[in-house]
Amino acid sequence: MDILTTRGQQTVADESDAYSIWERNFPEFRVISTPKDKPAVIDALLLKNNILRYAVETKCRYDMTLESFELERGYEWLITNEKVIKSAALAKDLGLPLVGFLYFVKDKCLLAKRIADADGKIVCKMRTANTKTQTTVNGGEIIRTNAFLDMDGAKILF
Repeated sequence: MDILTTRGQQTVADESDAYSIWERNFPEFRVISTPKDKPAVIDALLLKNNILRYAVETKCRYDMTLESFELERGYEWLITNEKVIKSAALAKDLGLPLVGFLYFVKDKCLLAKRIADADGKIVCKMRTANTKTQTTVNGGEIIRTNAFLDMDGAKILF
């Protein structure tokens, strides 16, 4: 399993850093992570006053900064389309909106944006395309349908 590798463990630690940034900026929320030793549709849940408020999809980016994300990627977050669909469906089943956390490790910067509402409807601007991407955190290549989420208007947190 990818999480058992050195790179996988680094991702877990960096994801935790991203959650700390969220909690520092929004102390009324608590981030509850899903187990990392097996596949999960979402990465975390946000609680406020002991009530689930949001489902969270999280990605850590190592190959870019916030500035290069804007200049080279047009502020679009590449994520597998299947992940968006499954995460939005699970969030809907829980009666929660889906929020995306995109963490730039070099900058220690977290972008947060609502991806879907509690009815499972995608609410951010998104396009899809078949592209070649890295298979997992440990490498490899695969051609699949990817979503490109427009992160314009996202919360920028440090």
